[in-house]
Amino acid sequence: MEQEGKSASVLKETGNTCMRDGKFIEAILHYSQALKLEPINPLLHSNRSLAFLKCQQYYLALGDAEKCIHLNPKWPKGYFRKGEVLYQTEKYEDAVEAYKTALDLQPEDANLKERVMKSMKEVNNIRKADRNLPWVGSGTGFLLGLFIIVGDDYIAQRPTISSDILRILLIAVFIGLGYGCARVYRYLRDSQKESLLEPPLDLLKEMGPGRGLNRDKDGNPIIQPGVERPPPWDPASTTPKASSKNNTKQRKKKK
Repeated sequence: MEQEGKSASVLKETGNTCMRDGKFIEAILHYSQALKLEPINPLLHSNRSLAFLKCQQYYLALGDAEKCIHLNPKWPKGYFRKGEVLYQTEKYEDAVEAYKTALDLQPEDANLKERVMKSMKEVNNIRKADRNLPWVGSGTGFLLGLFIIVGDDYIAQRPTISSDILRILLIAVFIGLGYGCARVYRYLRDSQKESLLEPPLDLLKEMGPGRGLNRDKDGNPIIQPGVERPPPWDPASTTPKASSKNNTKQRKKKK
């Protein structure tokens, strides 16, 4: 047990060195090896969460932060890590809650106070932008409709929109389009934020069965029943085909 603890400690320090050198992927590998020896060590989960965050692997970073909180709910570092991930993915309201929980456990931490204030400022900015966005879209649509009508009056030799009712309808249509574009923009923005915390694509799983990708607990490939494994490619197998083609050409020349 002492040897295992020592090995995990050495791996952790090696990971810390990689973090200082900016080698974040190597740090993840070292922390992961250490976690195999000490899977319930909250410090290792906290360190690996930071490494994942540096690699912009937000889903994995959040998972390690929540695991850290689960292992030691009284340690503020786990909530801080969670807040960092949520802040980077622009989930500012959730980040405020995480930072505040950490601050409750460590009230004198100036860095946590700054993080709370910074996140709350972003929350207010987002709310203000969301309130103004429909008006901005509608106003833009109104101006576009107005420019079309003015251009039709002063640029075209014969105005095509002479009826006042048509002009009002045209402006109303552009106002509606501007409002709709603003709503679509907000939806796409929120969807993009949500996608940042989606799990990464499992390529081995996506390629499906029958390709030697499903593996057992020892890492050996599992071949599904009724699915034949394709034979290995043999470079020599192409030679007879090539030679047969050459023989055919020679026969044609003789004829």
